[in-house]
Amino acid sequence: YADFFLSIKRIDEAFELAKQNLEICQRNNLLNDISRCHRCLGAIERIRGNPNEAEAHLQNALEIARKVGMPDLEIEALLESCRLHLDMGRHKDATRDANEVLKICARTGFKLYEPEAEIVLGKAYLALNDIEQAENFAPSAYEKAADMNYRWQEGDAAHLLGEICLTSGDKVKAREWLEKAVRCRKEILDPEVKQSETILKSL
Repeated sequence: YADFFLSIKRIDEAFELAKQNLEICQRNNLLNDISRCHRCLGAIERIRGNPNEAEAHLQNALEIARKVGMPDLEIEALLESCRLHLDMGRHKDATRDANEVLKICARTGFKLYEPEAEIVLGKAYLALNDIEQAENFAPSAYEKAADMNYRWQEGDAAHLLGEICLTSGDKVKAREWLEKAVRCRKEILDPEVKQSETILKSL
């Protein structure tokens, strides 16, 4: 439930719930769930603008995930670390962690996480002004997300492709991708739709 509140940007409720969950899990020594709670709290602290607290939670989440040998927990902690790196402008760290996610996906068959890792890589390379690399990862992320009917990532990838086209000077293609992003994000009630709409209006 904390993740759900987080996805719809009800941050305070997510924080209270994740904190309560962490206390219960620690009392009962539920390591997998402790890792999940730390990852969730890391995401909340990142959104609240507390990078040091976010980093501490994510480090805990990652250490526990590796200790218990749960690749899905490790992937989720790494992806949240990627988001923190992107927010902090640490693009090389973001690419390192995203590539680590792709390696784990290849080893374990957890294909569901590939689009998210490729979106991180696309964003990082776009920020580094390496358009060629960004153009390698973003379309792949979009296709994989669409094939899996993974709507959150489909919307994110479409938005990213719009930004890449805009940076390349192709306003026509940028508009097409941003319109796709808006449609997708509206359908799933993603609060990030406002970001896509704002760029679209400026074209």
